[in-house]
Amino acid sequence: MEESDDEQITLQTLVDNMKEYLEGEDSFSPKYIKTRLQEYFGDEIVITTIQKKDNVVTFRGKASKILHDFHCLPTYDDPNREKMKTVEAATKLIKSDIKEVYASREMYPASADISSPQKGVEYLPQTLQLLLSNLFVGKDTDTKVAAIGQSIMQATSPRVLIAPLQLGLGVQLHHQFASKHLIETLSNLGYCSSYKEVQRFEQSAAKTNDTEIPGYI
Repeated sequence: MEESDDEQITLQTLVDNMKEYLEGEDSFSPKYIKTRLQEYFGDEIVITTIQKKDNVVTFRGKASKILHDFHCLPTYDDPNREKMKTVEAATKLIKSDIKEVYASREMYPASADISSPQKGVEYLPQTLQLLLSNLFVGKDTDTKVAAIGQSIMQATSPRVLIAPLQLGLGVQLHHQFASKHLIETLSNLGYCSSYKEVQRFEQSAAKTNDTEIPGYI
């Protein structure tokens, strides 16, 4: 787990790995594994229940530890290596902040979170806002900062987050073009939610409004 930052590790996967390691003998229960992980890693990990399925274990990293590790690294005479070291530390800090964002897959984003550029920017952690605001030029960059920032967040935590603008774009494309291929193409490029997620949202919206959608089971 320490060598891999895969957010898709579940408690059940760890239980299965332990059972394999013990060559079929009685393994630990998910509850016991969860307790031991929390005791060992403390607040460096987040254990989240996603769509009532297996608990997902995610490393988020603490800013203090990231900065400590950064300052403990050797100093290089090569400016390019120093630059790469700094960028890597900044990346870890931003990634840590993204994983701190509260996310619930039990409720879809509100319409205001999808339509408002200001809300879109506020969805981003401050470190990511700062990075993108300094990169982009022009007077009105909020929409671009929000869109690209949320794309980065979705790519960082694809199983945990449902970025509002990604979902909104997918739904808009579906309404205007009814093209699965178009949505899946943009989703693969990281610009919008998957076609499956768009269908799930529309089905949920229809049930909320007591509306039947032809072709849905």
